[in-house]
Amino acid sequence: MGIKLETLRPLLSFDGLDDYGVIEPFIVYGWPEITIEELMYIFAPQPFNRWTATGYIGDAWVDKTSTATAIPPSSSNIFTEWKTRAPDGNEVLYRYYWAEGGNRWTHLIRRFTTSREFSVWVDATKKYSATVPSDQKTVLEWNPDNATYPVRYRRFVLGANVVFSDKMMCKYNLLRIYNRALNYWEIRWNYENPDAPITNGLVLWLKMDEGSGNTVYDSSGYNNHGTIYGATWGFGGPFTKKYQLIYKPKVVA
Repeated sequence: MGIKLETLRPLLSFDGLDDYGVIEPFIVYGWPEITIEELMYIFAPQPFNRWTATGYIGDAWVDKTSTATAIPPSSSNIFTEWKTRAPDGNEVLYRYYWAEGGNRWTHLIRRFTTSREFSVWVDATKKYSATVPSDQKTVLEWNPDNATYPVRYRRFVLGANVVFSDKMMCKYNLLRIYNRALNYWEIRWNYENPDAPITNGLVLWLKMDEGSGNTVYDSSGYNNHGTIYGATWGFGGPFTKKYQLIYKPKVVA
């Protein structure tokens, strides 16, 4: 179960009602690879009879190239998705449905490689893998300048979808994005050493340790700072292989 420590890790809580965070501008077009790493806690089922989403970039509705984690209405079926556009304009879905469920801290990796493998990793274990045909366009290959709604390809959103609806009740401890595909050993390292990650290719690193204010600062050196709207600062208990940290819920008088 790991070691319980009195030191608490910082977090951001999104209430699923009017909270969200956005990194903007943030463009992944032209990248040959990507790794999106999140340490988060998703409540499932959500206390809302509607779709909820987080970790969103792209346009799933019109241009049909995007990636996100979402939950359908009145469901506990969390899924992480990579949506592509086929030559005929139809969408193609690559989805991993979380066998682990929610209501726990989860280290989640989404990865796309130059060999066109999309994979999902949970707690440093590969859970899903699929090869995307070369004639399908991905969010990395959809030029924002030619998009129907360019802004949807120029931002990364936490706690909601890319147009700030479908808000999700969740907690985040960190977000990192790389402009390359981390290998197994690098994913394992980051999982076991969340505060001393691999830095090669790191273009966004939100530690979420500010504790106050509306800005989440990027520690990658690329100044991809985020802005939060309504989210609450706090402390929580993400679990890694080495540590289990105590979560003390907020007491409301």
